Amino acid sequence: MKRKTWTDRANYSRTDQQLLSELKEYVEINGIPARYKDICPINHLASYIVYHRRFGGSLSEWLQLCGINLTDKQKFNLSIHSGDKKTKADCIKIILAMQKEKIAPLMYDDFRGSSYDHVSITQIKKYWGSLNNMKKELGLEIIQNVMTKEIYIKDDFDKKCKDFATYIKENNIQSLTTRSMRKTDKYPSVSSLNRYSKKYYNKSIVDYLKSTYNIEFGKQGNGKVTKFDDGEVAVSNYEYNFSTFLRKIGLQFNKDYFRDIKYSTIDTEYCGQMNCDYMICINGRIIYVELAGLLNGKRYTNAYLQQIPITNSKSKELYRQKLNEKRRMLERNKCDYYIFCGKDLNQKLYENIFTNISSEQKLVICMKYFKEVI
Repeated sequence: MKRKTWTDRANYSRTDQQLLSELKEYVEINGIPARYKDICPINHLASYIVYHRRFGGSLSEWLQLCGINLTDKQKFNLSIHSGDKKTKADCIKIILAMQKEKIAPLMYDDFRGSSYDHVSITQIKKYWGSLNNMKKELGLEIIQNVMTKEIYIKDDFDKKCKDFATYIKENNIQSLTTRSMRKTDKYPSVSSLNRYSKKYYNKSIVDYLKSTYNIEFGKQGNGKVTKFDDGEVAVSNYEYNFSTFLRKIGLQFNKDYFRDIKYSTIDTEYCGQMNCDYMICINGRIIYVELAGLLNGKRYTNAYLQQIPITNSKSKELYRQKLNEKRRMLERNKCDYYIFCGKDLNQKLYENIFTNISSEQKLVICMKYFKEVI
């Protein structure tokens, strides 16, 4: 057996109270340890092994013995650094709480990411194998055409394509791109569908959907084209989502909001052909909105906000310059406006602003924020 060093003998000679007092003093000076390896002689503490052999359990429990209360997040961070993972029981507790809060059936997207109070896709697969298996065990509602993406036989492929065609029809989508299809978590990836389409029908997925369901795929740059029942046409996912939001809060097309407003009607000095995406008339105010979807992505959003030329894309640089020209016209004519780009293009932000539109103070704050960051 290996002989103990002087340091080891000194560590083991400490009483339980000494060990806990030293740990508490360390926390008071340095804060909660970032990792288990911080429990070591170099930090004037006994080694982690000494604490473990003396008290058992985890670092979180040792800190509680010292009278230090930890938040759930701090406990989670310590468990991650120690290599511990959520148990199946932990996951079940969180999932049931998620379901209770959401009310609607849980979807694949609800399990993206990871945090102390969140169950990840990886954990779902670890304990249940698939989302459907988890739902079966916990008695949660399964949406067959949404929750499973696997393809095992030709019938699975046919059903996926039929469901996708139904989705296209029900949402009045006139054309789409493989990119928009790839972002739809209800269905397998485009590459997977393409592989099975060639296997079963000797056609690409684009050709198969066109010949079987008359689904047309547009050019990549044009995005999804949707025609609403009242005649409004959205030529991108961003426009579709924003118009859907406006309708959700009770606004009507060509009555409360208008599309493609010529800047020549906003600025008498301008004689070009540029249009503004939206003009919204709400509570006596006129608000102009531009959806700068082409500048999606942190790099391009920052280039616009910080007035930095985009050198790797001529089309995006031209778009950035035109957007700056539009902003100058809106400011010159003292218009209320929003320019949404990149991460701003999401429904949560729209709700925070437009559902509080009747609050004068809220509106002024919002307008000031957008003009400052732009």
